[in-house]
Amino acid sequence: MTDRAWASAPRVGARDAVAYAVWPVLLIGSLTATWWGFTVGLPVAVWAFVVSSANVVVILALEQVLPARTRLNPFHDPQLPRDIGHGVLIGALGRPVASRLAVAAIAMIALAVAGTRRSHAWPAGLPAPAQVVLALAAWSFVGYWSHRAYHRVEWLWRFHTVHHDVPHMHVFKGNRIHFGEDIPRQFVALVPLFALGVPSWVLVWVALWNNFEGSAAHANVDQRFPSWAHRVLSTPPNHYVHHAIDRELHDANFGGVSPLWDIVFGTFRHPDQHPVAGVGVAGAPVPEQFAAQLRFPFSATERSGGRRGGGDRRHGRWFDGVSERGDR
Repeated sequence: MTDRAWASAPRVGARDAVAYAVWPVLLIGSLTATWWGFTVGLPVAVWAFVVSSANVVVILALEQVLPARTRLNPFHDPQLPRDIGHGVLIGALGRPVASRLAVAAIAMIALAVAGTRRSHAWPAGLPAPAQVVLALAAWSFVGYWSHRAYHRVEWLWRFHTVHHDVPHMHVFKGNRIHFGEDIPRQFVALVPLFALGVPSWVLVWVALWNNFEGSAAHANVDQRFPSWAHRVLSTPPNHYVHHAIDRELHDANFGGVSPLWDIVFGTFRHPDQHPVAGVGVAGAPVPEQFAAQLRFPFSATERSGGRRGGGDRRHGRWFDGVSERGDR
């Protein structure tokens, strides 16, 4: 199947119906499970972790039975242990550190400016769904600009290259993020939310959405959408375009949650109109070993970080001779 299969298609077979249903069913299932767990009083942090982990397991199973590109099995990916290692590191170190730094920063700013630790700017009287949507809009706006900065500023790109330098996509690539990128980006996104006084329960829903979106967006699952949906939702095909090896395409579709900010600021590329020949970074500059990947952004001071150059190294032949542009 070509990359055009990610786009909307006129076929109406059973597989096509399933492919169109995958993303909404996953989303509804995740939201329902989350709501149920919180309603019955399960520990918020524990249940949020359970739901996020369950999403990964379900998507991993779907990659086996409904792959977008066949013979690309994540279990045969030699980089899989490193992908998981990055995910564990940002979960255990990146997110907690960023949250604590953001809390400390807001506390110091609030004390210096207003003599108080609490902001009352947040519209806490709004219905719960409206508060979550508003927080996601603020989160996505800050996230858009920070993500764009990691593509445009050379020394920031060195960190972000670790995420982009993958020859193929699967669910574990979503958390293949260098901790040196994750901490600043999470900090920058959390500070305005903390400054507004967003309740902690709203932040949990924002985090859960971020986890769901990251897993679905990088999955090797046949997920299809009507053409209009790509202009409303941050669909996996939109993000697949962002991972294209073509620099003009990977410098586009920065936004999460919705493509709104990409449309407003001129960086949106519709997946129906921009087929992807392959994903990754030209020249594949990131080393193979985990420790070397962690050192890479710091040791690449005199390098271009893969922004230019040629070549195509393939992290082993786990893809069984099938490229991203290969047919089923």
